[in-house]
Amino acid sequence: MPDKKEQIYVDDLLNIDVLQSLQDGFAELTGMTVLLCRRDGKVLTHPSIGNKLAKIICQTYEGKKNLIEAALSAARVAQDKNKTLTNISFAGMPLIASPIIVEGQRLATIVVATNPRYCFHGTPKEAVAKITGLSTDVVKDALADTPEIGHQQMDASISLLHSIATTLAESSTREYQLRQRISELTVMHSIASLFAGRADLKEILRITANQVVKLTAARACSIRVYNAKTRELRITAVANLSKDYLRKGPLKLTDSPIDMEAISGRPVYIRNMQADPRVVYKEQAAREGLVSGLAVGMIYRGRAVGVIHLYTGTERTFEKTEIETIKAIASQAASAVINARLFREALEAERMQRQLKMAAEVQRRMVPKNPPRIKGIEMGSVYEPTYLVGGDFYDFIELSDNRLALAVADVAGKGVPASLQMASLRSTLRAYADRAHTLQELIKQTDLAFRRDCMLGEFATLLFGIIDPQREVFTYINAGHNPAILVRDGKIQHLKVTGPALAVFDNPEFKEDSINLQAGDRVILYTDGMIDAMNFQKETFGLERFEESIVKHIGQDPSQAVKNILWDLRRFTGLATQSDDITLVIIAYK
Repeated sequence: MPDKKEQIYVDDLLNIDVLQSLQDGFAELTGMTVLLCRRDGKVLTHPSIGNKLAKIICQTYEGKKNLIEAALSAARVAQDKNKTLTNISFAGMPLIASPIIVEGQRLATIVVATNPRYCFHGTPKEAVAKITGLSTDVVKDALADTPEIGHQQMDASISLLHSIATTLAESSTREYQLRQRISELTVMHSIASLFAGRADLKEILRITANQVVKLTAARACSIRVYNAKTRELRITAVANLSKDYLRKGPLKLTDSPIDMEAISGRPVYIRNMQADPRVVYKEQAAREGLVSGLAVGMIYRGRAVGVIHLYTGTERTFEKTEIETIKAIASQAASAVINARLFREALEAERMQRQLKMAAEVQRRMVPKNPPRIKGIEMGSVYEPTYLVGGDFYDFIELSDNRLALAVADVAGKGVPASLQMASLRSTLRAYADRAHTLQELIKQTDLAFRRDCMLGEFATLLFGIIDPQREVFTYINAGHNPAILVRDGKIQHLKVTGPALAVFDNPEFKEDSINLQAGDRVILYTDGMIDAMNFQKETFGLERFEESIVKHIGQDPSQAVKNILWDLRRFTGLATQSDDITLVIIAYK
């Protein structure tokens, strides 16, 4: 077990949507502004603004940026000095930072900007206008529209918010720790089984060395295990030899004629270790009082495992029966070593499988469980990774003015590496979605950040668009992704690809394009796993079959249409193993 406690973040324990809802309700009731900061200096939730004055200030990018920077500074002050009240303010409204601490570990910090009617009580409206940079009339109107709150009410409200958040964190921490204990008990059970079955490699070799000495009445024994990758022999177990002898470093097989011959299957006899030119460690043998020796290879089905060295304190010859006995022991030991390695590899594979399942669960949380409800828009989506985890993803981001941002991406590669890149790309998109002023700026910032995380040959294709139901426009940038499909009046149109894939060029140009939406339009986004899926005859599903399936089912509800299209794909491929992830999203404009 590690000495230090495992670092846990509050978003490992709690559902962020629950925290956001709690935060929004608190802000609405108290007229304060609230957000949650992680201990690593990142904002965890979106700011919940409960008063008109702060909302007006945060309508600009700079205003919102100043709020977040002030909140992070307040959180750092609380972390460094363990304070609740800070000397930091946002537009004249003092910030209160309240750490969430569970079992002595700081999980996060709640930062609250006080109610402006409370902090500006008795301050002339002209002075407030000067502090906030707003006009006196705007300040007067905003303060009048803000609930009034007293000192006791403010303290009680903040204490209640902190208490609720801490209670949720404590409860979730206990659940998290319970899962950890179960995992640890599983590992402990495996270790107990290893001991009971003598599956520990060092224990097997120690028993073997002692058996050899006991059966042959020899002075001592050492066992060197062979590493086929490095072609080295390393002493792993000894009987009746000093610790210094055991600490000898690895020996290259090519540097030891005795071991080379023994590992080929022929026992090697050494009459006098001080005089034999084949002996590598003459001085160490002299210090240990070793005279004669015998080297027998540990071989399993023609595979070299190691070498058993038997030593005597006086000059001695070994009878044929002794040599055969040692050969039998060496064979059994080799079999036990291989079984121990296989068992260890099986345990490692099982552990990796558990880790993959956990990673798959995390990735599933990144893919929207249900599409958001946007007036005038219906959505259906499906995602099927080839392995437990994959490199495809889609996402929905609700924007202001009833707009909907949607993304579909395909990261090059498969499995765990692709899933990690997928998580990085998704996080980057979400981080810049609220900050970027234009689609081009958003995709350029995303490309730059993603390129920094990529190695040579890694890239991703991305289609990111915004549907504005009020303007009846779909604006998008297609960065090397499969063209989106527009179905209008039963006819299929392919939208343009407007830029290269991400992380390919140093200064890429991403162009923005748009289409005017009409009632009944369907927009289909997909990844190439949809059209590249193969049957047992190595035939791909292809774009033509895909379009036929779209036309057949496009009149249905989008959530049902994606299922039926996927069913057409499965009927075509049968039980053939697929090599790429599948993602399909249908947007219906009503």
